[in-house]
Order: sequence, then C-alpha cells, then structure tokens
Amino acid sequence: HADLTLVTSTNLNRLKKPFARRIVNYFNAAEVSVFQKVLTEKYPRPEALEGRDGKVIGFIGNLDELRIDYPLLQKIALHFPQHTLFLVGPVNSPEPARIGLDKLPNVVFAGSRKLETLPPLLQHMDCVLIPFLCNTLTFSIYPLKINEYLAAGKAVISSSFSEDIRTFAHCIYLAENHETFLKQIEIALKEDDPELIRARVRVANGNTWEARIEMLRRIVGDLDRPRI
Repeated sequence: HADLTLVTSTNLNRLKKPFARRIVNYFNAAEVSVFQKVLTEKYPRPEALEGRDGKVIGFIGNLDELRIDYPLLQKIALHFPQHTLFLVGPVNSPEPARIGLDKLPNVVFAGSRKLETLPPLLQHMDCVLIPFLCNTLTFSIYPLKINEYLAAGKAVISSSFSEDIRTFAHCIYLAENHETFLKQIEIALKEDDPELIRARVRVANGNTWEARIEMLRRIVGDLDRPRI
C-alpha cells in the first residue's frame, strides 16, 4: 500500500517489484569528504602496524558470519606472508578462530573503530578488499564500503558477488574465484598511476549522501505529479 518503495540493490528491486506500486533503486552512498582526507592529510603509521614491513592489504567492515569469505582471507594471508593483512572492524563470527586466521603472524585484527578514525588507517593500506561470499544474501547487497574505498582513491579487489558490484568493474578489480582474487591483489599492489586514483575519486563524488538527498527530492517530487 506504499506509494513509494526504496530498495538498496538491483536484485531487491527485482524481488520486491511484484508487490510494489512504485519501486526505485536507492543505493548506499558514502561520507566522501571524510574518506577523501586520505588524499589530503598526512597521518602517522597506525600503532597496530608498527614494526611491520611489506605492503598492507586492508579490509574495513563488519567481520560477520554470513558475508565474509574467511577461507579466502586465510589464502590471502598465506599467499602474501611478506605483507600484512589488516582487518578493521568488529569480529562477529567464530570462523577466524576456527580456521586459525587469528593465529597467522601477518594478520592484524584492529577491532571496531568510529568512522572519523578510519582515514588514518585507510591511508596506510596499499590495497583494500571486499571479500564477500557469493550467496543469496550478498547477491542483494550494494556495499556501503565501495564508495568509501573509492573516495580514498584506493585499489579495490572484490569478489563478483552481485550485479551491483559488477557496475564498478571499470574502476575496481573483480574476481570470480579465489585464484583470480590473489592475482588481482598482486596487480593492485604494483599500481603506480595517479589517473587511476583520480578516476576512482570521480566515481565516489557521484555517490555522496548529498547526491542521494537530491535524488530523493526528485523522486518524492514526482509523486505529486499527475500521471497520464
């Protein structure tokens, strides 16, 4: 009976469309100005990374039980023993302990952090991950973190878990399987092209919450227009 239904992914639109009078995709955005501080400020190396050599492969987000591919994270840590796998976010799954991910010497769990404290951590990540499982849940996800990562100009490696993440194929590294994921990380760690950073920031600039508010104004304004 709603006059307007907003959904946060293309697949949710498909699933809910038969029941909705009018349905519109309203994707997650990002606090772009916060994450672009990675490009304009100079932060000291995080204490959690002190004394560690090599590159930093990072993830920021909820380490939950339904979305995160922990065997993939374990493979990443083992494949890049000279680098650090830096995981920032609350651990809400027994899987890291069950498979021994938390015991690997090059894996750092930084715990939950407030949004405004993320840029100093993100600045010291050489590439960033969206290591999602490909399942029914993730097929309906447009991840909040994609635009946060891109706002910081970071090279993103992601599993190809949804049609929405595949719309970013022009500016991120997508992987269909674990082997490809590892190869994409190798490529991302060798990146040295300022234009790639600028291209990512341009994408993020189109996905701010301010842009979403303007979109919402237009959508709601259309509700008052007579339909022929």
